[in-house]
Amino acid sequence: MKIFSKKTIVFLVFAVLTTAAIAAAVIAAETSTAGATATAPAVVAPPAVSSNPGASSSVGTATAPGTASASTTGAAVPAGSATAKVAGGPNSPDTDKITAEGALKEFGYEFLKTGGPAQGASNAILGDYILKSGDEIIIDIWGDVNLHYKLPIQQDGFIDILKVGRVYVHGMELITAKAKILKALSQTYAAFINPENPGSGSSIVDITLGKNIGVKLFVTGEVAKPGEINLDAASASVMNALKQGGGVNPIGSLRNIEIRKMKDGKVNTFDLYSFLLKGNLKSEDKYLNDGDIIYVPIRGKTVALQGAVAKPGIYELKKDENLNKLLEIAGGYSVEAIKDKVKIERYDPVKGEQFLDIDLVDGKDVELYPRDSICFTVMPIKKIRDILTVSGSGVKKPGTYEYKKGSTLKDLVAEAGGLYKDAYLDNIIILRTNADLTKEIVRLNFADTNDKPFVLNPMDKIIIYSQFEMKGQDKFVSISGIVSNPGKYMLNKDMTLQDLLFMAGGFDDPDRDKKIYMERADLFRKKSLGEFEIIPFNIYEVLGNKTSIKLSSGDSVRIYSVDEIIPKKHIEIRGEVKKPGKYEFTENMNIADLIKASGGFTESANPERVDIGRLKREADIEKKEAILLNYNSKENRLFLLKEKDLVIIPKNPYFNLNEADVELSGKVNYPGKYNYMDNEKLSSLVERAGGFKNNVMIGKAVLKRDGMLSDVYINEAIENHDSAQNIVVKPGDEIEVMEIQPWVFISGSVVKPGRYVYKEGEDYMYYVNMAGGYTHGFTPREILIKTYAGNILNGKRLLWFNPEVPMDSTIDIQ
Repeated sequence: MKIFSKKTIVFLVFAVLTTAAIAAAVIAAETSTAGATATAPAVVAPPAVSSNPGASSSVGTATAPGTASASTTGAAVPAGSATAKVAGGPNSPDTDKITAEGALKEFGYEFLKTGGPAQGASNAILGDYILKSGDEIIIDIWGDVNLHYKLPIQQDGFIDILKVGRVYVHGMELITAKAKILKALSQTYAAFINPENPGSGSSIVDITLGKNIGVKLFVTGEVAKPGEINLDAASASVMNALKQGGGVNPIGSLRNIEIRKMKDGKVNTFDLYSFLLKGNLKSEDKYLNDGDIIYVPIRGKTVALQGAVAKPGIYELKKDENLNKLLEIAGGYSVEAIKDKVKIERYDPVKGEQFLDIDLVDGKDVELYPRDSICFTVMPIKKIRDILTVSGSGVKKPGTYEYKKGSTLKDLVAEAGGLYKDAYLDNIIILRTNADLTKEIVRLNFADTNDKPFVLNPMDKIIIYSQFEMKGQDKFVSISGIVSNPGKYMLNKDMTLQDLLFMAGGFDDPDRDKKIYMERADLFRKKSLGEFEIIPFNIYEVLGNKTSIKLSSGDSVRIYSVDEIIPKKHIEIRGEVKKPGKYEFTENMNIADLIKASGGFTESANPERVDIGRLKREADIEKKEAILLNYNSKENRLFLLKEKDLVIIPKNPYFNLNEADVELSGKVNYPGKYNYMDNEKLSSLVERAGGFKNNVMIGKAVLKRDGMLSDVYINEAIENHDSAQNIVVKPGDEIEVMEIQPWVFISGSVVKPGRYVYKEGEDYMYYVNMAGGYTHGFTPREILIKTYAGNILNGKRLLWFNPEVPMDSTIDIQ
C-alpha cells in the first residue's frame, strides 16, 4: 500500500518543526523594537525514512517563521505534525515510520540481541531440574560433623558418598534427590542429622547442584536461529533461551511467547514487556527443563505511537489492551500534548483509510485496531506561553490555567479553589521559564504577598505542598520481645525509653525476673547508609530513673527473655514416638520419663533397640558415643539421661501395616491397593487384579519405587513369566498399566519437534516431514526410534534407514 497520502499529511499537524525553533521565532517577534525586524532561522524538515530501496525522499525547507513544507510522496506537512504509517501484514507495521526525530523503533526487540546470560537461578528455583550422569552434587555439612563433598553422578546414575554408600539420583528432580541424599546421610550420622527437620540437628546439611550437563530444549517459531539449544541449569530461562536463539524476529510476538512443558504438557506464556517495563523477572522468566519447547508466534495487535509522549515507538498490544494501556506502556503523554485532539490514522480493509480526532480530556479509554497510528500533537509555543500550572496537595484544584497579564499568585490560588488548611505556606516554589527559555527556581513565603503581591510570568509552574508532605509522616518507635504489648508506638515529643517500657507493659509482673532478662536489653538506632547503632541498657536502671534515654524516630527496642540469654538444658528424642522433639532436661531424668513426655511409642516402634547418642569429654576433647539398650528391660527403663542426649527410637523392620500395600492402577479390571505378598511377581499381581481390560491395547507399565519412575514392558512379563520384565513386587510399589497412545513423538533437529498423530503403515520420513523436515543445514548423525515395547531401532546406516514407525514410538534425531 502507499506510504503517505495527501490526506494523511494535511490531517496531522504541529510536530515536524522543533519546539526550540518555533520558540526562537516567537521570542524574536515579541522582542523586536520599532523599526527593527527579526527573522527566524530557516527550519529544514527531516527526510522521510523508507524501507523501500526504490523509494526516494526529498527535503522540504521552511521559508517563514511558523511555517514549513516537506515533500513526502508529494504532500505538504503542516508545522508541528508527525506521521507514522503502520502497514504490512494483518497486525504488524512495515518499517516506514516517520517522526520529527527519525524512524520509530519497535519496542523490545534489541534487548534480546544484546548482553550475555541473565543472572543464574538459585538452587531453590532449580528444584525441578532433572539430574543426569555427569552432573555434580555438592554436599556441605557443618556443626558437630564437618564434611565437604563434590560428587559427580556416574554413568550408572549413582553418587558415592564416603561412609554412606551409593545413592541413585539419575532422572530425579533436584529437590527429590536432596531429600533422598539427606535420608541416606541421616542413617550414617543419625545422632547429628535430622532428615525430618534438617535445621534442628546438631549438624546442618546443604545440598546443591554444582557443574552440570545443562538443559537441552527447543526454540521455534519467529526466532533468528530456531532449533535445539543447550543452557547451563542455572541460566535455563526463557530470556536466555531467546538470546541464544538469536533474538525474536521483527514479526514475532514479545507478549505471548509460549512455553510448552515436556513434563506435563502444560503451555505457559511469557510476556517480555513485564520485565522491560517493571523489572518483573521472577514471575515472568519461567525456569526451563529438558525437552521444553519455546514457541514464538507471529505478534498480534501492533500500533504506532508518536508525538508528545514519553516513549514514541511501535508497540504490541494484547487483545483486550487499548489506548490507556498503550499510554501506560509508553510512559504517558507530555504536558505539552493536546489531549482534546488526538490523531488516529486507521486502515479498514473495507472503508480504506480513516482519520479520527479523539478527545481524551476525560481520560476515557479508546479501542485500538491492528495497524492504528496514534499521534499526540504538540501544543504551539505561543499557547504554552499563555498558561500557568499549579500543583501540590496544598491546593484544592491543581491543574493548568490561562495566563492573564498582571496575574498574581493570590489570583491563581483563588482560581484554583483556594488552599487547604494544612497547606505549607512558608516555602512556595515557582519554577520560572525566562524569555530565553532558561529556567530558575523562586521560593517565597505566602504571607509576604499580603503587603507586596507576587506577579506571575507566563509559563510559571507553582508548587504548594501540604504540611504532611513537607514535615513528613507521623514518626514511630517500636518494641519487641517479652513485653505485654509489643509493636509500633507513635513518637511523642520528648518521649523517653522509660515511657516506651511503661506503654509496652509487663514489667510490673511479680514473676518478671523469672521471665525477663532485666540486666540487658538493646536499643537499635538507625544511622546513615542503612547502618544501626546498638545501645545496650539495664532495665532496672531505666525503670528506676537512674538512666534516661531520649528516643528518636525509627528506634527499635528488644527485650530478651531469660531463656534467650540463659538457655534451658534440653534433651531430644526422634523416631517412632508420638511427639518427637526437644524437651527440657531435668536432674535424674531417665529414659522412661522421656518416653512418657513424648507421648509413648508408635505402633511401629522397636523398643528393643533404643539408640542414645551422648557427648563425652576426654582430655578436653568432646567425642560422641552410642549407647544401645533394650527398653523392654525394667532395669533399662531407669537408665539416667544426660543433658544434650539424643534418643532415637527405630522402626520395627517387620512392622508393615502401612507399607504392605501395593497399588495397581490403569488399564486393569480391578485397579486399587493390594496386600503385599512375599516374592510375588508382576504377572501374579495383574492376575489378582482381574487381568487387562478388554478392547484395550496395552503398551507398558510405569513403576514408581523409592520416588523413581521406571518403564516395565508388561506384555513381555505376562507372556514370559521368566522374563526380567516380570519383576518382583515390593511393598509401597505403585504400578500404572498404560494404554498404547495414538501418536508418535519426535525430538531433536527438526523444525517443529513435538507429538504427531500416528498413521498406520507410515515410515520414519513421514514423521520427519510432518515435523517440518530437518533444521536448516542439518545432517543427521544418528537416529533412535524407541517403541512402546522397549525395542530400539538405531539408524546408523542413515542412507538406507527408513523403517515403519509403530504407534506410541519416540524418534530422537541427533
